[in-house]
Amino acid sequence: MMTRANVMVMGLWTPHTNPELIRRGILTPAQVEAIEAYRPAVDINHWVFDAAGQCINEMFDPFPYMLSGLEIPHLKKQIEGRRTKVVLIAGGSPSYVPAIQAALKAGLANILVTDHITAQLLQVTD
Repeated sequence: MMTRANVMVMGLWTPHTNPELIRRGILTPAQVEAIEAYRPAVDINHWVFDAAGQCINEMFDPFPYMLSGLEIPHLKKQIEGRRTKVVLIAGGSPSYVPAIQAALKAGLANILVTDHITAQLLQVTD
């Protein structure tokens, strides 16, 4: 159903190592260390991207984890093919600017919803 959707709404988070993922056995401490070595900039539904918009999950074989069936990196193709409008809801604060920039560089959204201050900061740093 997700691959057939023509409108999607998603949020993003600034990345942080979640000890719960280790405690629950989803990631090992070594996997967390390997992910952190790539300096993640944004987390979208547990798909992590660096500042250049490259998907860190896809740099591992096999993926360290996949908690949902929605393959976020493939949204770029759907957007480019004009099959999908992706609305990215982003927190309003200067701390979200690097995460928003990484998501936009990855081509994961064609509509951004944020506050005016964060939007102005995006214009200044872009």
